[in-house]
Amino acid sequence: MKKILLAAVVFMIITITVFQAQADDKLRCEGVPNVSMNLEWGIISMDIGYGTWDICSIRYDRNGIKKEVCPTILKAALLAESEGKKVQFTFDAPGMTCADFGDWVAPNPFPYHMNFSK
Repeated sequence: MKKILLAAVVFMIITITVFQAQADDKLRCEGVPNVSMNLEWGIISMDIGYGTWDICSIRYDRNGIKKEVCPTILKAALLAESEGKKVQFTFDAPGMTCADFGDWVAPNPFPYHMNFSK
């Protein structure tokens, strides 16, 4: 019985450790946005302190974001910029830093979550 209990405790510790390590692999980059737009292509870009990243387009689907959703992202980004509030991008990019994505690019991998502060 003690061996089964010990095995169960060891299994739980390993499981918790693995899930914690997976959660820590997420890269979070945040900062107050500086929003810009390419009028010809309708591309919305944001610089939160690590380079200017192309996010979406109001004219066509880009980076997996539908063109119909892009105006909402633009409004939220402009509001955050005007109020000095932060935007946080979350990436599945283990081993990378926020500066690794470059400047005037669509980040690769693209963030799977954007959070605008309230």
